[in-house]
Amino acid sequence: MMNKLCKAIFSDEKIGPEKVMISPTDRCNLECKICWRHAKHSKHGELGLREIKQILKDCKELGTRTVDLTGGGEAFFRKDIFQILEMVKDHDFIGTLTSNGTLLNRKKIEKFVKIGWDDLSFSLDSHDPEVNDYIRGESVFQRVIETINNFKKTKKRFKTDHPFLRITTVINRLNYMSLDKIVELANNLGIEAINFSTLVEFETNKEFWMREVNEKDLKNSLEKALKKSKELRIYTNLDSIIKFGVLEHEKPKFCFAPWLMAFINASGEIMVCCTLASLYTNIIGDIKNSSFKDIWFGENMEEFRERVKEKKLPKECEKCIPEFTDTFNKYYDGMRC
Repeated sequence: MMNKLCKAIFSDEKIGPEKVMISPTDRCNLECKICWRHAKHSKHGELGLREIKQILKDCKELGTRTVDLTGGGEAFFRKDIFQILEMVKDHDFIGTLTSNGTLLNRKKIEKFVKIGWDDLSFSLDSHDPEVNDYIRGESVFQRVIETINNFKKTKKRFKTDHPFLRITTVINRLNYMSLDKIVELANNLGIEAINFSTLVEFETNKEFWMREVNEKDLKNSLEKALKKSKELRIYTNLDSIIKFGVLEHEKPKFCFAPWLMAFINASGEIMVCCTLASLYTNIIGDIKNSSFKDIWFGENMEEFRERVKEKKLPKECEKCIPEFTDTFNKYYDGMRC
């Protein structure tokens, strides 16, 4: 990996992205109060099957390994989502997906398992049903728990480890003091990994902002949750969050994102990463006007890469997620170009 990156950055050797994030839809059956869908820049667009198929074809030609179906909408809100899932696996990509977990009945779960999807994450923001449902909607907590249990039963019936199940939790003002309880919940559910995310702030989710919380209390809570996760052998990214912060973010020493990844939103606009996508800034191109391959090697992306080389990162990069900062810093420290 490092040799490949060195050649791409310093010798201008052309390489494709390791990971491409695609938002299948901006539509959703829930109205989660922390979601960016309520922000002014939300467009609620949607790519067609033909467009997604062409994106996947380009990704395959570029050597992409992972396709992550993500974004502000609910993937299973699309009636043709299983066609998309099958297309991803037909191209032999590692498939990852984040879902609110409320639209998957037993029949859909069985179909999903049969496809051989690799990784599925469920959004849960508290161990407490009342808190979670205040954020995500009435009875959502119980529906997600039922979905997880049905997945476990179905996987056991088909004697498969796929998909790997995990939980995604957004750290916010209502849950930051009980993160260890979320770890315990994951353990009780047989979940082996949790991805903790920092809150992307919009005027519409102001009641969840972390700006006024006690920094010492937050650090203690994070460390308590990390200790619990190690005791229960549940993987988390809490090391990165403790290291690079929730209240104050740190830019990476060098951003490798323009060579490693891309985010395609539901309207077809391309940004370098999920941070810039959630803030709807630094748009590189549009699938409706050019192919993904042409955009990836195009003038706008090359200009962005040159800015990164000169360490002229966009202001929004101050909100880089801790996990990216941690990973990119390790890459940077390990470079021998």
